[in-house]
Amino acid sequence: MFKKLLFMMLALFMSASAYAQSGTLTGEVTDAETEEPLIGATVYIQSIQKGAQTNIDGQFTITDIPTGTYTVSITYVGYRAFERNIEIGSGTTNLNAALSVDLVGLDEVVVTG
Repeated sequence: MFKKLLFMMLALFMSASAYAQSGTLTGEVTDAETEEPLIGATVYIQSIQKGAQTNIDGQFTITDIPTGTYTVSITYVGYRAFERNIEIGSGTTNLNAALSVDLVGLDEVVVTG
């Protein structure tokens, strides 16, 4: 009986410590000039292949991230990509990003036919 109780207590503590070794990344992505939220921006952590899209308020949440340091990239069509190294601890880490418009000039297109 004592061995079963000891085993159950050990399993409980191990699962609690495993849960405590992951964190959550939350934040908001906005336009740097207008401060309007960017809906549908992609927030991605390449090394663990986890990501999220921003909602109608420009907010995102990525859960169950193992603790450690990661490069977070944020992309949105027509804007410069944003990259930042961030340390994720147990609990919630916040990252807000203001993206700048990427003005790309295109050459003329000639259509023949």
